[in-house]
Amino acid sequence: MGFLVLFLVFFLELKAQESATTKKPTYYDTTYIRQYRNKWCITFIGSKRDFFINITNPLSSKQTLTYSPKNHYGWGIGLDYKWFTLEFVKRVNLNTSPAQNYLWKNNFGIRLGLTRQKIWFNSFYQQYKGMNVNFVGDSLDKVSIANLPTSRNDIFTYSLHLSLNYGFNHRKYSQMAALWQIDRQLKSAGTVIAGLSSFIYHIKADSTLVPTKLNRYFNRESQVVKSVTKKIGINIGYAHNFIIREQFFIHLSFIPSIAYQYRRYDLVKSEDLIAKGLSLSTEARFIIGYNGEKWYGGFALTNYSFTENSPVKGAGAVLTYNFFRWFIGFRFKPLFKTPILDR
Repeated sequence: MGFLVLFLVFFLELKAQESATTKKPTYYDTTYIRQYRNKWCITFIGSKRDFFINITNPLSSKQTLTYSPKNHYGWGIGLDYKWFTLEFVKRVNLNTSPAQNYLWKNNFGIRLGLTRQKIWFNSFYQQYKGMNVNFVGDSLDKVSIANLPTSRNDIFTYSLHLSLNYGFNHRKYSQMAALWQIDRQLKSAGTVIAGLSSFIYHIKADSTLVPTKLNRYFNRESQVVKSVTKKIGINIGYAHNFIIREQFFIHLSFIPSIAYQYRRYDLVKSEDLIAKGLSLSTEARFIIGYNGEKWYGGFALTNYSFTENSPVKGAGAVLTYNFFRWFIGFRFKPLFKTPILDR
């Protein structure tokens, strides 16, 4: 239901803005923003995507089990036109073994954006097969930590993040100039942002997520073979584009969110555990780059952090995503007509 609401609000805004455009051709300040939405934007992308799942011992915050992806790097391509943006990134495999080739086939990310001047809808989906394992602890006996597995090929994760935000200073500030370069920001400007976000995270394994040797430190969490987290919340934050000599820019944004969360643990030998309640998350972004008449490029760092209510009393879990993205692209006239996007 939350997803339908996000899409409905966006398309209502789309229709309303089309009507407004008929009456008033420029619904933004042309001394601050220059648009290139009648051109295709092709972007070549390199990325490094990190995310960490930290599971903490209920009795000692210094004992933490951390999972992270085996393969962080990927290459991809993006296409932006009018109000539509699409990006696909595939993990790169330099290992020729059949087992590793199978893992990399399951590792990719995709982003879809539907962005107008006032309202911005953004989504990304990513999935991984195979995780690295690291355990940090104090006062542990050597028998428990000896010969622990350093990787788990049986672990599969996917995540879906949706956000719908409204920019209050939409006449002078362009989100498209910062993120996808369909626009150019000519003068520095910022805006307060408010909106909705939704997040789904899923992790499962063939055996328990916590190694058997560490059962004593994680109690009932040691029996978990699958975890599902769903959130929907309210965002409010701020974003700013700093312009240097018209063509160079720095973008900074910070958007905290408070959300209602549902989390479920599927256990091996007992009933599933469920936790519901409020949780916090943050989205922070830093971008530096060049945005000219035809060419653009730069480097972006995005961080998503989520605190999670655990079904096990006293046990905490934190999800952290770090996206490093370097990009170069150019604009050109459309090769063919697209009636849906040209509306």
